[in-house]
Amino acid sequence: MITRRHILATTLLLATALAAPVHAEDKPAEIRIGTQKGGFFPAVRQRQTLENAFKPLGIEIKWIDFQFGPPLLEAINVGSVDFGYVGDSPPIFAQAGGAKIRYVAAVKSDGNTQAIVVPKDSPIHALADQGQARRLRQGIERA
Repeated sequence: MITRRHILATTLLLATALAAPVHAEDKPAEIRIGTQKGGFFPAVRQRQTLENAFKPLGIEIKWIDFQFGPPLLEAINVGSVDFGYVGDSPPIFAQAGGAKIRYVAAVKSDGNTQAIVVPKDSPIHALADQGQARRLRQGIERA
């Protein structure tokens, strides 16, 4: 659930990261933020929280949409995006592949926001129904 606390924390995190003392010529004209449909960035975007915070500084916020985490991280790695929010595993694989990314914040994942999805008519109702070990796969696979 997205709460005001999440939105405030995100805003403060970005404001703190970008408000560090810099020379006027070092100030970015825009901040490019990679986002996905999930998480709390859509609420921040809809409310224009960051746009309102950075407008007085003459900095524009540019939102770049991604379908899932690995392409977003690659965009950060090559310099097309400045910040992004992804799930737990994409950064692990990105760094294992040599991506030069930095973690600046983490959100606690307690399982209440995670799901394993199967087709509606699937006989699987729990992981135990599979009868074997499961492993984490890199990236996103289509069913």
